[in-house]
Amino acid sequence: QQAAQGHQRPGLGDGPEGVYNVVNRGAITTMELVEIANEFRSWEPLWLTQREFEAKVRTPRSFCILDTAKLDKIYEMSSVQDALRSAMRKLFGG
Repeated sequence: QQAAQGHQRPGLGDGPEGVYNVVNRGAITTMELVEIANEFRSWEPLWLTQREFEAKVRTPRSFCILDTAKLDKIYEMSSVQDALRSAMRKLFGG
């Protein structure tokens, strides 16, 4: 609400204006996600071959890459792997 009134927005300081992609740094594969989840939760995963996996999903890969260079100048985001582990710790403990 303060930003709408023309006050300085908290956290941005003197950073450049414009669009900020507020995402964690890096990329993660589905297999990495499963491996990290298995560090915190034990379950019987359903393993598929690559061909079976591709047949079951609509889009087997996602190449959504956002540039975080502008955000990196004013705020350090954790890697996607570290952020996922942190979320899993909060969710499952450990």
